[in-house]
Order: sequence, then C-alpha cells, then structure tokens
Amino acid sequence: MTAGLAARLWAANADLAERILAHGFVRGLADGSLPVESFKRYVAQDAYFLEAFARAYASCLAASRDREDVYRFAALIGGVIDELKLHGGYADRWSVSLAEVVPAAATRDYTEFLLRIARGGQRPSAPRAGA
Repeated sequence: MTAGLAARLWAANADLAERILAHGFVRGLADGSLPVESFKRYVAQDAYFLEAFARAYASCLAASRDREDVYRFAALIGGVIDELKLHGGYADRWSVSLAEVVPAAATRDYTEFLLRIARGGQRPSAPRAGA
C-alpha cells in the first residue's frame, strides 16, 4: 500500500522532482562537487533535522494503538538512527560539531512544526543539538 502511494506521489509531482534533482545543490551533493563548507553546513542542519524527525517518529510510536504501527515506527526510527550515524561519520571526517548546531531559521521552523504535529498539535520545546 505504501509503495503504491509513494509511486503515485512521485508520478503526480514528476515535474517538481525533476527540477529539484536538477538543482545545483542537489547535483553537487550527488556528484561530490559541492563546496566543503556547504557540505559541512548541510550535514549539521540535516543532523539537527534528523534528530527532530526521530523524536517525531517516537511521539507517533508512543501514540500507536496497535502492534503493527509500533513495528513500523520503530523501523522508521531505526532508519533515521542509521542516517544519523552516517552523518556522524561525515562530521568526524570534516570536523563538524553536531552537538553545537545552531539551526537555520528554516530548519528550526520546520522541525518545530514537525514536532508540534507529531505531538498532536502541542507546542514542543526546541530539540537540542546532539541530545
């Protein structure tokens, strides 16, 4: 069911996906030509985002009403943790402190929105970098 939804969403938004994939930042990230300082900022901001995403999934897991949802949200959290570990490797390699990330306004606003929705509309306290 989920794969069908994903395929329909990709098909319905193919024009946007093509524009996004053609963007210089995305192409530079994919082919390794992104300037190192840009990559460092990306890793830091994305790690901050991923930590919030894990918390949002955890809120959903806690609110789950059946075992299958518990399994699904636990698996999603595991995937986010794997990606955070990958970011940790990049951070170590490029000397990026993930414990001291100051989120950009867009990152902060999006993660606050994400957490508020995941917690049923309640306003969350801001996630702490590295926490």
